[in-house]
Amino acid sequence: MLSQFKQNKFFKYLALCFLSNILIIAQDHIKTTQWVSSNIAGNPVNVSISDDPATESIYYLGDLRKNFHKKITARELGVGDINEGITTRQITGAGRLYKKCAPGVVILYSLDGSSMGSGAIISKKGEIITNWHVVEGQEKMLVWIYNENTTSRKDIDPDAYFTARVIAEDPGRDLAMLIIENNSNNLVTLTLGRDYEVNIADDVFAIGHPEGYFWSFTYGVISQIRKNWDWTYGDSENFTADVIQTQTPTNPGNSGGPLFNDVGKLVGINSFGSAGQGLNFAVTVGEVRSFITNARKGEFEPLDRTVVWDSYDSDENGTADVWLRDIDDDGKYDIAKTDKNEDGVIDYYSFDTNGDESPDIFVYDDDGNGTYEYYLLDENYDGNIDTIGIDTDGDREPDQYFEYQEE
Repeated sequence: MLSQFKQNKFFKYLALCFLSNILIIAQDHIKTTQWVSSNIAGNPVNVSISDDPATESIYYLGDLRKNFHKKITARELGVGDINEGITTRQITGAGRLYKKCAPGVVILYSLDGSSMGSGAIISKKGEIITNWHVVEGQEKMLVWIYNENTTSRKDIDPDAYFTARVIAEDPGRDLAMLIIENNSNNLVTLTLGRDYEVNIADDVFAIGHPEGYFWSFTYGVISQIRKNWDWTYGDSENFTADVIQTQTPTNPGNSGGPLFNDVGKLVGINSFGSAGQGLNFAVTVGEVRSFITNARKGEFEPLDRTVVWDSYDSDENGTADVWLRDIDDDGKYDIAKTDKNEDGVIDYYSFDTNGDESPDIFVYDDDGNGTYEYYLLDENYDGNIDTIGIDTDGDREPDQYFEYQEE
């Protein structure tokens, strides 16, 4: 739920007066606009995700309102039940190892809600290693640091996330590196092992988020080390890397998370499974080390992020002034950007969070400084604004809320 409205009446009055000019525009837009495909005219436009920074704010707010209870549709690791695996042996000091290593494992969640996975913190700067398929198509990811009280999605604190930018991608080996932005946290980093420390029949364990059960511990043994192994995630993607075959149980949500040896060193990144019990695979630490070294030298730059917006001439004067986008590929538009005065500058973004093809969040940059500070929210989806949100600290999330009342 939204935080309590600020009680200072004078502050509230000033804020409402300051926002009155955009409220009139927004109310008119909400009442008259419905995003249907028959309204579309003009050519699609390809733009970089980084060209539309305000969309991040909309993604964040949309996800927070839904409390992250979304169906994850991205390809993720996993075959078999979490309780299956080696049950006749136990890693010595497993409890101590979990306490040592779990804080270095993070939750990764895409801004558009399509992908969730695990990641491994490898430096105090906030560098994170994960699978490429976890971040595919994303410029940034939401990150949650270890919290012993967070064990499932319902426990997620929607205000406790960081954002991490994708800084390197190696689609050939299914590896990616991110870096946490505005990192002020005392991060716990994981220790990288060496390939010579990995042997067949060694005990190993994984920590990840299978099926949304956060920071789960599973263990098993190394079954084989396979050089130059080929695998796919469908018809269009092919990967090749040295991999560790392990019986350690892993499931969707473990993707991108670390595989550890019996002293708590990272020896692989859990990546894919194969049909059958106990057939799970991790990219070896040697491959991970090579990727990290070259990524820090500027290699493996992120792939170009482009999206298609459908153009719309709302006043039928021959000039496109609204662009719409279907984020989740359900055939309905989720987000729009509007150049109301057709001066080439986007005036506001709007977002449909409940799938009724009408916007219920508006985000404005009223002072023209490139930062979108003002949020207008239709909380009950009735086509009228209920709440005003203001971002005062530049984190692209409202931190002051006011009840909207028409005069």
